[in-house]
Amino acid sequence: MIDDDESNIVNIHPSDTWATWRMELANQMFYEWQASRN
Repeated sequence: MIDDDESNIVNIHPSDTWATWRMELANQMFYEWQASRN
């Protein structure tokens, strides 16, 4: 049985903190990939 009384996340507003973290992670992954090719 699923309890639907709990509130669900309806809207997600990306924050600057999230955007910064995501970009840093992407850059780190790219640099590691680039380094592995050389």
